[in-house]
Amino acid sequence: MKEVTIICTGLTEPWQLHREFARALEFPQWYGENLDALHDCLTQLGEDTRLHLVDFYELPFSTRGFARVLEDSMEENPRLDILLTTR
Repeated sequence: MKEVTIICTGLTEPWQLHREFARALEFPQWYGENLDALHDCLTQLGEDTRLHLVDFYELPFSTRGFARVLEDSMEENPRLDILLTTR
């Protein structure tokens, strides 16, 4: 199983979180840094992946859309497990 941790502390803009997803999960070059593209990439992960987001709910911008995409993606991709925790 691939285990990936993203520390959200210090991220101040949604595009920064998108870049962290792309870097940590090795998304393809075409990743569009938007919620639709995030959903597409998460549901297409081909290996068992546990994504751990630390301090996700402490981000200084709305996480509602991200949270919805994460939940929907996890439901559609049985190989994806997402943990949201705080330090």
